[in-house]
Amino acid sequence: MRTELWNGHPIRFVERDGEWWAVARDVCDALEIVNPNTSLASFPKDEIADLRITEVSSNGVKQKRKMIGVSEPGLYRLIFQSRKEEAEAFKTWVFGIIKSIREALGYEQYRAMAFTESAKNHHLSMDAIQEALNPQDKVPYIKAQSIANRCMANILGEPKTIGKDELKARYPEMLPLRDEILAETAKLMAMSEKYGLGLSVSKAIYGKFGTAA
Repeated sequence: MRTELWNGHPIRFVERDGEWWAVARDVCDALEIVNPNTSLASFPKDEIADLRITEVSSNGVKQKRKMIGVSEPGLYRLIFQSRKEEAEAFKTWVFGIIKSIREALGYEQYRAMAFTESAKNHHLSMDAIQEALNPQDKVPYIKAQSIANRCMANILGEPKTIGKDELKARYPEMLPLRDEILAETAKLMAMSEKYGLGLSVSKAIYGKFGTAA
């Protein structure tokens, strides 16, 4: 376990199966998210897990506690839920911490881990796209890609749309989230067309993932 300080708030990171997970309660306290359980209720199951944390009491007694942890994608998702002004600064700080962890693990090893996870998620997202959209009609597919790329740029604070290849090179840890956004976009586009809902898909996606158009 390693503990990092942000604005006086200790954020604990625990290594789990070769990946670093953050203690959800620590992040919520730092970002003034009042009810962590409510915030985590909609998270994918693979982004939350029980962590065993060893704490030392005031009289020096060590005891293990079970606390909810969030994976790296889950950590970013949790940050996006905060309305605190400092959330953007916290996100930048997290990127720096993750970078230091990458360097500690070895960058190539970390990229391999990220790409393996992304390949799995990409397969699932492509299945969702093919199920939702007509594979022969490239226009909706291109639009879904464009919305996902713009959403990722907004999340990362990039001024221009960031495509998948650039994301691989600069932010490999964000690939699973990008694949999820792409799959969600395709599903919503198909639903809007099928039922004639007239939705602004981009606005709905940006809103769900805590970004502005």
